[in-house]
Amino acid sequence: MKNPPSDESTSDTQEKVSVKDILQSVFAAALGVQSSKNRDRDFKQGNIGIFIAAGILFTALFIGGVIALQTALNLESPFIPKSLIGFAAKRSIILEFAPTFCS
Repeated sequence: MKNPPSDESTSDTQEKVSVKDILQSVFAAALGVQSSKNRDRDFKQGNIGIFIAAGILFTALFIGGVIALQTALNLESPFIPKSLIGFAAKRSIILEFAPTFCS
């Protein structure tokens, strides 16, 4: 007679979520098309901090890209140096995320 598998053996065989799966989950969640199967897998994985950090990083990069693009398109002038566009975008991003990092 075989003994039924215990909870310890099933938890050892449970795989960690790969970086590709984390990125896929963050992109799907950002677009609002996360499947139930992937969402359940993410919650069962147990380390929610990884998904939160990846979501914050994705949001920061997205907002930073939009701010840089808008600044570059609005400051098209031969009298404004390109370095000013980068400087203005950096300052805008810092002002945008300062309350997030200070709280």
